[in-house]
Amino acid sequence: MRFDAVVVGGGPGGAMSAYELSRSGLKVLLIEKRALPRFKLCAGCLSARVEKLLPTGWDSLIKHTIRMGTLGYKGEESFTFSCFKPLAYIVDRSEFDYFLVKKALEAGAEVWDGCEFLGFNEGKRMEILTSRGKVEAEFLIG
Repeated sequence: MRFDAVVVGGGPGGAMSAYELSRSGLKVLLIEKRALPRFKLCAGCLSARVEKLLPTGWDSLIKHTIRMGTLGYKGEESFTFSCFKPLAYIVDRSEFDYFLVKKALEAGAEVWDGCEFLGFNEGKRMEILTSRGKVEAEFLIG
């Protein structure tokens, strides 16, 4: 099989790469080693600055909006601040990542979940080795 781009990893970076490339008209394969949706414990805090970059509908996944925080360093005096506008959002990473992967699918990406990336060989076109076989692509994003 031939693709314009192969993206390894269905986290936010990989899913958004597959989404944007597919929206641009490229033939994209997204490879995720775990079956989707997959459990993901860490990093469920999104800066409010990413709002404009995310696909429509992501805000339905918000669990909590952060409008204040405390900054400190090594037990020295800390500084607490608050803001009317949101500073960050808390999301469930399993739900958030799966939402982004589904958006990549809707944009035309092909998704192979439960598929391991095994390596690649460089050449005129890159040969990408996976647990489901070999594919070719111009670009590999990992």
